[in-house]
Amino acid sequence: MRILQVNKFYFEQGGAERYMFALSSLLETHGHDVIPFAMASGRDKQYPLNRYFVSKIITERPQGGWEGLRTVGRVLWSREAATKLDALLTHYPIDIAHLHNIYHQISPSILPVLKKHGIPIVMTLHDFHLVSPAYNLYAHGGYCEHAKGSRFFNSFIHRCVKSSYFASAVCAFELWIHHTLRLYERYVDAFIVPSEFMARTLQEWGFQPRRLEVIPNFIDAKEFLPTQDIGDAMLYVGRLSEEKGIHILLESVKQLPDVSFIIAGSGPLERLVRDCAANCLNLRFLGQVPHCELARLYVQARAVIVPSLACEVFPMVILEAGAAGRPVIAFDKGGINEIIEDGYNGKLISNEHDNEMLLCAIKEMEENMAHCLQLGINARTKINNLFNTKFHINKIIKLYSSLL
Repeated sequence: MRILQVNKFYFEQGGAERYMFALSSLLETHGHDVIPFAMASGRDKQYPLNRYFVSKIITERPQGGWEGLRTVGRVLWSREAATKLDALLTHYPIDIAHLHNIYHQISPSILPVLKKHGIPIVMTLHDFHLVSPAYNLYAHGGYCEHAKGSRFFNSFIHRCVKSSYFASAVCAFELWIHHTLRLYERYVDAFIVPSEFMARTLQEWGFQPRRLEVIPNFIDAKEFLPTQDIGDAMLYVGRLSEEKGIHILLESVKQLPDVSFIIAGSGPLERLVRDCAANCLNLRFLGQVPHCELARLYVQARAVIVPSLACEVFPMVILEAGAAGRPVIAFDKGGINEIIEDGYNGKLISNEHDNEMLLCAIKEMEENMAHCLQLGINARTKINNLFNTKFHINKIIKLYSSLL
């Protein structure tokens, strides 16, 4: 098969991109051709057909003037994306399109183009953007359900997107337009969600597509070589932002001066992390680490901490930690408990406001190496049994074939 992989970014930005690149590699390993379509960012991986990528827009911060209006127009409907994809498909016919995060930078303008060419569409949902402008259901320090029941403009009233009226208004209007026209429900043949939690939440919030498949994310455990000679540091890998619980992690760093911590990542709270690392001898900040170097980092850690306050869908970082044979300490949020079993392959903390329980879990991992090692062995066993490449490729190809 020749498969089109569509995502707004074609570089290692986050979990959605890590999954997309891993899936593309897996498909190619099994003899399929993969063609990407994305936004040209200047950071993209090299590919011969990059000339078909759409031009760059900036959505990370609200903008005014002509550039802001241009961005709003692109978010709602990108004529450029539709035109360039049409040209790509005219010269390079494909069998099936697999969409990931296309919101904002690409827009659903490409959906009618794919249908015009008679191409079945599969879409993996990596967040809750189709039911809420606050795509991770987090705003102002907690769970955000202002938009539940398609009340999208409540997100504008409460500034649920980046605490900005402008950003919230654009995202609410975008979602209202696309929801009213039922663009995704009409054109996408099958949606994939990585967790049962996400499937339940989408349905509770009113999203009723004709086909919804739960296919968990996967990891190739052969890329990781766990050892019994584990390190002594607690590792955090990911975005440095409020919803990821960075401030809670930094508080733990300060309260446990005898425990070593390593933080790898970038984001809006990077200055806060740098300041803490400058004042706390037990914290080492590495900044953004290339994905190819993460395996070594995981193996050198004692345990991995995922202090996220948002409703995580199915974090790739937990799969990576398990493949490396390292247990995870995490708040019981979203779909995390579909990977972590408390006391078997990690530690789940039921109340994200219980700082004492988090500190106790960290100290337990630090003091009981034998227990920590056994949790890590169990973590890798679960990865090999449930979230392996063979299981995933069989599910994906079965879904593709059912639509052709």
